[in-house]
Amino acid sequence: MITVEHLTKSFSTNGNRVLALDDVNLDVQPGSVYGVLGTSGSGKSTLAKVVAGAERPDRGAVRIDGTDLRTLGGRELRNARRQVGVVPGKDSLLRQRTVAGNIALPLEQAGVDGPNRKRKVGELLDLIGLSERAAHGVDQLTDGQRNRVAIARALATSPGVLIADEPTADTDAQGTAGVLTVLDRARAEYGTSVLLLTDNPGPVRRVADDLAVLRSGRLVAQGSLLGVAADPTGELAEAVLPEITKPRGIARRHDVLAEVVLVGFATVGALLPEAASRFGVTLATVGGGLTRFGDTPVARFLLGVDGENAGHALNWIADHGGVVRGDIAGGPAALAA
Repeated sequence: MITVEHLTKSFSTNGNRVLALDDVNLDVQPGSVYGVLGTSGSGKSTLAKVVAGAERPDRGAVRIDGTDLRTLGGRELRNARRQVGVVPGKDSLLRQRTVAGNIALPLEQAGVDGPNRKRKVGELLDLIGLSERAAHGVDQLTDGQRNRVAIARALATSPGVLIADEPTADTDAQGTAGVLTVLDRARAEYGTSVLLLTDNPGPVRRVADDLAVLRSGRLVAQGSLLGVAADPTGELAEAVLPEITKPRGIARRHDVLAEVVLVGFATVGALLPEAASRFGVTLATVGGGLTRFGDTPVARFLLGVDGENAGHALNWIADHGGVVRGDIAGGPAALAA
């Protein structure tokens, strides 16, 4: 478990103080994935380094399973840092070593004997789906496969916490899927707490339980992933739900215009057609789209609704599991206002 409390970190650049992290608070529960979304320069990499114990904060606490890293030094800090596996944001594998050799490196450094090293490396090769490439050089792998090896190496000493800083950077769709599957398996099979830092909402949608938005060193919003679908407003919704762009003049083309969020296979597939049939209205999707949170489909649509029962249809959708925002009782005049 990771607990970050009132974390503040600054650097001095050309005599000026740069605030990289400003009063950051978050909790990563055991066996969960916590996604932190932020653009370049938001403070993601600094957060990764401080949580890993590679940088000391100016103020605040980082607790790994209850132990505050800031209070430790020397051997105690080194031992605590072994409980944190780090997947670097850039390729850091050793070219002179094979795939298996790279994964074995932390075990060698920890003094693990040969038979136990071999057993653990084999287990991790199976976890990342690369057993048949154990003797390959890392330059024979794709970018996504190299990233999977980096995750395996970070898991070699069985840490309770895994920090993954942009683990899908520069990978194609297939490579990204492979990396995220490995992170998901690490959480499910080892109970590892994963802190996933990225500028891409796709990985967060795929594997995160909770998420936060980091901007200029501050967490501006945080909450559960599925909670975003239930309350599709604010920073979290804008970060992970399908974007809605309202076409020019669209309000004048429909009796009612509303934003609708639907979650789950049955809701996404059946709720809108049933509402149209039940109330004799026409529903037109004029914006938004469909995504997935893990394996759960989530839709966010801008709907144009036509018919005298438009408001009743939208109310019925809301009563049956949809989240409806917008003017559900008025028409073009009300929307124009």
